Amino acid sequence: MWSYGATQPCVAGGCPHDKDPDTCEWTRYVHLSKCPSSRSPHPIRTGSITWQLNQEIPPEVAERVDATVKTIENHYDWAS
Repeated sequence: MWSYGATQPCVAGGCPHDKDPDTCEWTRYVHLSKCPSSRSPHPIRTGSITWQLNQEIPPEVAERVDATVKTIENHYDWAS
């Protein structure tokens, strides 16, 4: 849930949806993911995995991210 809340634009500036953050239902914990401008944790996860691979951390990083080495090798970007 923290990623949905942290990526809401009203955290750092104004609301692009013309809502008041103090009364907006999307700023309540159970509705953080409902904001159209929130982002899911998936891009954070994939970015982290790609960064680790580009830092030459071996694909065994899969153990840390609950994936198989084969999945990491087949689906994540490697620096060229």
